[in-house]
Amino acid sequence: ARGLREFQQEISESFLPVADLKMTRLADIYATVPAVQKIERTLDEFFTIRTTLRLLIAHCLQLNPEDPNTSEIGHAMHELMQRIPNSGGAEMPQVRQVGAICLDTRPSLILIEAYRHAQFMCRRRFDKDPPELMVNGMPAREFLAAGFDTHVDNHFPYVDIHLYFVFFEVLKNALLTSMRKAGPDAECKPIHASLISGTSLNAENERTVKITDHGEGISREDMRKVWSYFHSTTKTKDPREQESAGFSTSGGRGLGLAVSRVLVRYFGGEIDLHSIPRKGTDVYIYL
Repeated sequence: ARGLREFQQEISESFLPVADLKMTRLADIYATVPAVQKIERTLDEFFTIRTTLRLLIAHCLQLNPEDPNTSEIGHAMHELMQRIPNSGGAEMPQVRQVGAICLDTRPSLILIEAYRHAQFMCRRRFDKDPPELMVNGMPAREFLAAGFDTHVDNHFPYVDIHLYFVFFEVLKNALLTSMRKAGPDAECKPIHASLISGTSLNAENERTVKITDHGEGISREDMRKVWSYFHSTTKTKDPREQESAGFSTSGGRGLGLAVSRVLVRYFGGEIDLHSIPRKGTDVYIYL
């Protein structure tokens, strides 16, 4: 991330405007300038290839029985299953893992864990409690305690680390915009997540997750920019301030949503976004 920041700074300084011309942000023109569109496509290809290489390396390491130190690399579901409440004393289903692929990925569990981490970061930044997460109309902890997601038909094979990254980026943006809109004193409206559950999922090849916030929303003009690598929804300009608030150094670099879309599309999915200014945003994640 530091190398990326230095690279972007170097590029910016190389193309400073002359005379009375104003500086143009690439995110503002990428939809109309073919050269910028080519850069965007190249970055998509780069992160797709990077995902393939990292996935193959992780898969080989986790399938290698000779090195005991690599047997649990990236097994996110194994760690998360240790923290969930026991619903009525029922025995939790065993998590099956083949290399980097979790055969029993539980999206609600990963969603709640990603929210927990995003909540911690936003609490440090704003020094107030972030919005609550509601899953299918009930608080997240109650949803897990009720055991609605323990049915095996709600589980499916997926790379759980990819799913965590996507959920974390979407939830982080939802929390940030909700807390900015509420201000320092007002209480934030909760974040709502909707997941389809039920035995009918056994015959379906697609899972859909909807995440809704009641934050600032996005204008029609900015909607065209959200998937650009040159656009960021983060208001903070100083990277040192981001780091002190608990954000990674890649925050505010325009990589979050763009890379999330690459990860979702990697296995044939899609991510879509609809927003109304000053009302909020709906994000649809198709897996």
